[in-house]
Amino acid sequence: MAHRLLSAPLRGLVWLAFGLVLPGLTVLGLWAGLAALRPPAAPAAEARAGEAGIPLALAPTPQPALSFQPAGAPVGLPPAEELPPLPDIPNAYCLPADSERAYAPVLAVPAADRITVELDGQAREVGYIGVDISGLRPEAAAAALSVNQTLVGLTVLLVSDPAAAPEARYVIAGELFVNYQLVEWGLALPQTGTGAACEGFLLAAQANAQAARAGQWAPVDVRTPPQEWRVAPVVPQISEYARAVYLAGLAGGNDPNRFSILGDCQSLSWRLFQRLDWDTYIAPPEEATLEPTRLQFQGSFSRQGVTTASGATVASMFSVYWADPEICDPNETPIACELRVYNPSLIVVSLGTNETMPPAEFETYLRRIVAFALERNVLPILATKADETTSGHPYNQVIAQVAYDNDIPLWNFWAAVQGLPNGGIKPDDPRGIHLLPEAYPIKRLTGLQALHAVLEAARSGQ
Repeated sequence: MAHRLLSAPLRGLVWLAFGLVLPGLTVLGLWAGLAALRPPAAPAAEARAGEAGIPLALAPTPQPALSFQPAGAPVGLPPAEELPPLPDIPNAYCLPADSERAYAPVLAVPAADRITVELDGQAREVGYIGVDISGLRPEAAAAALSVNQTLVGLTVLLVSDPAAAPEARYVIAGELFVNYQLVEWGLALPQTGTGAACEGFLLAAQANAQAARAGQWAPVDVRTPPQEWRVAPVVPQISEYARAVYLAGLAGGNDPNRFSILGDCQSLSWRLFQRLDWDTYIAPPEEATLEPTRLQFQGSFSRQGVTTASGATVASMFSVYWADPEICDPNETPIACELRVYNPSLIVVSLGTNETMPPAEFETYLRRIVAFALERNVLPILATKADETTSGHPYNQVIAQVAYDNDIPLWNFWAAVQGLPNGGIKPDDPRGIHLLPEAYPIKRLTGLQALHAVLEAARSGQ
């Protein structure tokens, strides 16, 4: 009936406003959701990135300490009455009106999904109706127990449900519906299919937790600290942020069947990946799980892109003199040309062999490459390099730092070839940069595994 109170012109203005504002809010919401996944940057890296004019990643803020103590729950038993009233709490409106109810002091918390209360003069364990902690990540389970322990000393209202186990209750602490709040804080999961009165409310609480990225749903930091890059896994773990970048790129039109290489002579297609495109290629049994990834990216393995060339460096990616004039527009850099012409969803950055610039300058250019790709939702995979002519591996340290600061995959090729003679480098090479023949199959396999890790993360959700 309300819409009849509006005149036709006014109704038109209202619908126009909804049509213009809601899509904009949706886009802003998606952008904010992606930005919220950005990782923290180390202070030193933050200063360097700021100097380079590169936008910094936004860090997910740590979840504040949670407690039921400030809930206003009474410490002593309220005056006796036949049946305590149900609380006037919106998220507890699901509580059955004809249920058994009683106040009880909390004596202890033996587990994250149950409390010990004094009821009828006896200590009794009471479980939470509709709450499941068995699927929680260890850190979320520990937080759930810690938060529950703040109930000790409070007097809570226990509410039964005919559909639940006899020893289970809904628990109200002051103005907080504990069962609901634990799920909304991401410190419990809702049980489904029980027929309990509050099942739908608890499912809504989980949706709130997921949207807020709370507790169980908080991003998992899979990064190796950059100073420990030598022990970083060869095949990267894919963070939730990296996965979101990749999926956002696909949603924006990046080609899911294409990746590009930013590489030097070690990455020329005939030397590295080309055989993965051969019709005669037969994957060994131990690589059978990688076949879907190989088939998905067929064509990219043998393609010689604009950004792969002998002698290429991180700086040459932004030099118009390195661009192919037959493919690229006038004054177009190789990286801009490659992303425009080939439209990849991923780029593999395997550079550094030919670098003579100071590590700090190398870092500036590498950060620029990463920022350029991320602005277009193209996910970079950074590879450490096997050769290192300078003591202390400063270039690999930079590569690891940039990957860490941007929460993007680090393919630790250096670690993959440490079991080879001379760390995978030809011992008679005066420049100390050329790989042993035995190193290329390792680089080919681990590179394919890195691509496979991204696709698996995109399919599985993490």
